Amino acid sequence: MSCDNGKGRSGKWLGPTVTIIFAAIAFAAQWGAVNASLDGINKRLDELIADTKAYRISYQLLESRLSFIEGKYASNRNGD
Repeated sequence: MSCDNGKGRSGKWLGPTVTIIFAAIAFAAQWGAVNASLDGINKRLDELIADTKAYRISYQLLESRLSFIEGKYASNRNGD
């Protein structure tokens, strides 16, 4: 005599199926959070690259002005 609780065969697979569904939902949510975080990092890196380019241009301008001043100083000193 078997002891049937009325669930049949569907009860055997219900637990693992629900677990897999919840795991898939959790994975999708985590994936979205990681992507959002990476997007924020990507935007910040783009800002840093733009700032670096601006500083490089400023440095080059300053370097050319300094070179001009050094040249004038050297020519005045040699001319004396």
